[in-house]
Amino acid sequence: MTADLSALMREMEFTPDDLAANQNGHLSELQIYRLRVQRQRSMLIGLGMVIAASIVASLLIYGGGQNGNAILTLIGIIITVLSAALTGVIARHWLRLSADIQADRVVAVEGEAERVIKPISQTVIHYMIRVGETEFYVSKEAFDVFDHRGRYTLYRTPYTAILLSAGPSLHSDLVYQRRLDD
Repeated sequence: MTADLSALMREMEFTPDDLAANQNGHLSELQIYRLRVQRQRSMLIGLGMVIAASIVASLLIYGGGQNGNAILTLIGIIITVLSAALTGVIARHWLRLSADIQADRVVAVEGEAERVIKPISQTVIHYMIRVGETEFYVSKEAFDVFDHRGRYTLYRTPYTAILLSAGPSLHSDLVYQRRLDD
């Protein structure tokens, strides 16, 4: 037996309109808004990190030059290179979120859900739902709602693979993944 749809909606924070739009292969207006907010938030956080790293690197390079300390200068250069790499990661994430928003498409993953607990350390545990080869990290509350070995259709974004919604599967086929188009 699969989980109660209303419990899935509550714990995964999606609405009947979201699920209906996803079943038709599109993002709902609320999901587009949430993706835009996530894109803006990630850009602001990333920008703050890059600016902080640049200031620290500049101070280290300046301090190393003033004191003739090559180690401080080297650390400043390393932080500058890492800051540049971080900028690339942030830009890639922004581009992927933008592509998800512009594509207005979802990918449906359907099949038997496997609940997996991944202990990272003694205090950190990741909760994951696996359907075939596709894995989604979810909150503990959402994890508890899914039935182990229950059949589900999970809807995700095509580029960032963000889990948008889920519902009991209407098919009894093997696990498959499809891109929903018009």
